[in-house]
Amino acid sequence: MKDKWYKSAFPLLIKVGLLAVSIWFLYQKVDLNSFEGIFDHLPDQLWLIVIGFWILWVLNLYFDALFWKKVHGMIEKVRLLRALKINLICYSLNFVTPAQGGDLAVRYVMMSEASNRKKSFFLNLWMYLPKFFARFIIGGIALGVLLPFLEIADVGLSFLLTFVFCSLLFFAYFSLKKIQKKLQLKNIRSFKLEHYLLDGRPTGIEKARFLGIAMLRFLTFNGQFALILLLFSDGDLPSHIWLAIPVYYFVSALLPSFAFADFILKSAIAVWIFEPITSNEGLLVATSLSLWFANVALPSFLGLYFILKTDLYRSIKTKFSRRSPNET
Repeated sequence: MKDKWYKSAFPLLIKVGLLAVSIWFLYQKVDLNSFEGIFDHLPDQLWLIVIGFWILWVLNLYFDALFWKKVHGMIEKVRLLRALKINLICYSLNFVTPAQGGDLAVRYVMMSEASNRKKSFFLNLWMYLPKFFARFIIGGIALGVLLPFLEIADVGLSFLLTFVFCSLLFFAYFSLKKIQKKLQLKNIRSFKLEHYLLDGRPTGIEKARFLGIAMLRFLTFNGQFALILLLFSDGDLPSHIWLAIPVYYFVSALLPSFAFADFILKSAIAVWIFEPITSNEGLLVATSLSLWFANVALPSFLGLYFILKTDLYRSIKTKFSRRSPNET
């Protein structure tokens, strides 16, 4: 009993610990005076930057909806607007639930056929795996280019390390099918994993498509971050700052956090990553807070509308409390 409690509480303790460390780090590093004058040097192309930011925001939602449409399509065909609706509801529930619990429940309930609901956990896995690899691949390439700028390593060594790192990532990503085949032959207690996995899916082409969409979506984050920095900065951004942005998201992918307090952890990471490049901590915190509001809080509020409109809570409670006859 104690072991079960420990296993369930450990991820929560990690997130709470990281949040506490982030607050302490920001308290030590950020001077409140650094927030003064942020809005004093707005660029002449203000509206162009704002429009560009919200275009990238729309593309972010579009690529994620397209992603779920393709992943969901391995079992059932789904329209792009329905995929967007499902994602918005997931964003909203993830905002208040730990470990993407709401995400799993929503994608389970939203399956049209009861017999396919067991496969929803497999689909959810493939909703996250390509995004994880995309961050590491693009972040690794950016880090390899950034190292010579910071005089940490020479060009030849950086190229070699980047090539090896990305090659291993691509090999691991496209070798996941072999691991899946081995899992299909095993059981976890009374659960037969073959009932929860899709035999032979995703194919190599589907994996490449998933990774490509994930990379495009990841680049929208980078573009938004750069535009917010450009909005609050006095002058143009140096090239090494553009390279540091994917590294920032690369590190962020390694550290779990609560969605409602994600901007605190992201602010601490931004100050740590960009400290050798810029000393304006207030700018970095303001950028992280702006991105959190646009990409986390706002989509969550939009998802709340669909939750209230569709009475989703009752659907989740009903479908998880009583098994459908087709699922037994």
